[in-house]
Amino acid sequence: QSDATRLLVARHGSWAPVLLSLLLIALPPNYLASIVKSVAKGVEDVKLAAQLPAGQDGWTGPSVAQSPWRPLFSGELLEQAGSYVDPKGQTVDVWIGVYGLGATAGAEMIRHGNRISPREDTSFVPETDRVVNLKYGGQLRVRERLVRDGEGDRRVWYWYLVGGAVALGYVAVKMREVLAFLSLDGRPERVVTLSAPGADADSLATLERFLIAHSECARSGFSSGACK
Repeated sequence: QSDATRLLVARHGSWAPVLLSLLLIALPPNYLASIVKSVAKGVEDVKLAAQLPAGQDGWTGPSVAQSPWRPLFSGELLEQAGSYVDPKGQTVDVWIGVYGLGATAGAEMIRHGNRISPREDTSFVPETDRVVNLKYGGQLRVRERLVRDGEGDRRVWYWYLVGGAVALGYVAVKMREVLAFLSLDGRPERVVTLSAPGADADSLATLERFLIAHSECARSGFSSGACK
């Protein structure tokens, strides 16, 4: 995605929630009732929505002995966090925040105050989209950001999952929410972050190895049904 495209999205992306509101007003009452029922079922099952897998291909974890790195998100219905270590001692922190679809259950996932890092303006914090080839075929697109905290530099990969589909960026999330409402898909949505210390090639390779080792789980957004 080009810088020009991201600037256009940043300036005009606020129309997506308005579109969703107009659609909900226009829908017949029985359709709205079906949406509410679908969302309620998703919230009821939220405790089964996410799970951290046992380490694969030489990775050990998850461990919470030391607080894993996490983004500045709050209001989630369910949180999963843990650290993994490979045979070389390289670490990856995983954090998953599960939310109800849109504003249907508690706090919204995409809202003021929820962000990956304190400096959210991408004109000052460059981001890169990466495509990772998964172990058993297929690919996963993630967004990368380099952040700095009290412990130094950190490479963060993150993505959102709405209606079973990956979304990168706020506008993509809102559009996926519209599609989920229209298709009566009330499954909870989520934000997933993987992070590794450092901003060098080693941290990049570490994240890639971890994601490939846990391909099916990562592809699902760490859903309990795909993670063992």
